[in-house]
Amino acid sequence: MRIKIDAIIFDLDGVLIDSGDDIANAVIYTIKELNTKMLTKQEIISYVGNGLDYLIRKAFEGCDEGAIEKAKTLYRKNYFENSTVYTHLNKNVLELLEHFKEKKLAVLTNKPEEQAKIVLEKLNALKHFEIVYGPESVTQMKPAADGIIKILDEFGVLPGKALIVGDSYSDVLAGKNAGIHTCGVTFGLGSVDDLKESDPEILIDDMLELIEIIE
Repeated sequence: MRIKIDAIIFDLDGVLIDSGDDIANAVIYTIKELNTKMLTKQEIISYVGNGLDYLIRKAFEGCDEGAIEKAKTLYRKNYFENSTVYTHLNKNVLELLEHFKEKKLAVLTNKPEEQAKIVLEKLNALKHFEIVYGPESVTQMKPAADGIIKILDEFGVLPGKALIVGDSYSDVLAGKNAGIHTCGVTFGLGSVDDLKESDPEILIDDMLELIEIIE
């Protein structure tokens, strides 16, 4: 399969970067500060991908609104200060971005936008993207199509010439809702079973596989 693509939109956590340990450590720090039920790293990572509010509400399920808000504050501060302790680019990401440097590249993440840019800058990858959008730049987060539509409008690219690369059902559904091509990666933070159930057009085990698919 070969697809003519002018714009590639990437999810961040689990796709471009392996950030699970730093996210989980920040949640564990917050749990200890609030003396709530401890979770495993794997449990915490399974909640990643749908934004900060979802992550904290799942990790602190059963807590009242006051505790949830305090947890968000504690988590933000700790993660902001420790977001690249263990986080690194996933395998072959830089090679792929360099290969497609003539195409329009964007990041659409449910992670706070400022944090996304800081992490990408620290990992020497921010320069590859014309656009990095988080929840602050869209009216609705993924799986809504809003962010994708906004990016395509700014790029001047038709839906049929765009692809989203994600590791979760929310990425794939956002792509389908926007009418663009969809690609799932099996090496991400999200559940592979859920990803497969969302039925992406393309499923890859390594970033470099896209070189053989995209023209």
